[in-house]
Amino acid sequence: MKINWEVILFCLFSTVVLSGCGDPVSAPRPVEKKAKSETPKTPSAGKIEMPSLFESQKDSYTYNPVGKRDPFVPFSGEFVNFTVVAKTPLEKYALSELKLTGIIWGISDPRALIKAPDGYSYIVRMNAPIGKNRGRISRITRREVYVEEEDRDPTGKEMIRESVFELKRESKTPEEGEGLKLRTNDG
Repeated sequence: MKINWEVILFCLFSTVVLSGCGDPVSAPRPVEKKAKSETPKTPSAGKIEMPSLFESQKDSYTYNPVGKRDPFVPFSGEFVNFTVVAKTPLEKYALSELKLTGIIWGISDPRALIKAPDGYSYIVRMNAPIGKNRGRISRITRREVYVEEEDRDPTGKEMIRESVFELKRESKTPEEGEGLKLRTNDG
């Protein structure tokens, strides 16, 4: 049997070269203890001590969940659905369905004429209930009626939304106004 010396030499050479490629292992160095001097050292005026990034610093903040909403609860689960029972006819309709047709101005208690989808016109005064969202008439001016409704913003907080009905001039012939049906908003 013939021995191939070239292959054996190549294997030996590559083992020696590859064994030198690793990290050198060094013996641990002995730690020298420094003697403490009796006089304390004062920092010089030019040196400023910087806190170490590796020191554990205590946070003064602690989380208190009282009064905060739980982020893991579905958002729609927070709202309480209020069912409003309509006591007056104008509480059955949304504000977008109602139309301001007239204002009685120049008296101590101004009034407005609101037309509903049921075909009737209702006479209303200040603080009269109106709309599905527990609305109240807050002001009546010569050309507008202001309504404040209770509503909730996306976070669930209650807020007051103000809507305005504007009186628009329409040219009508006297024959068209004769079929007017009037009711009071008292019920």
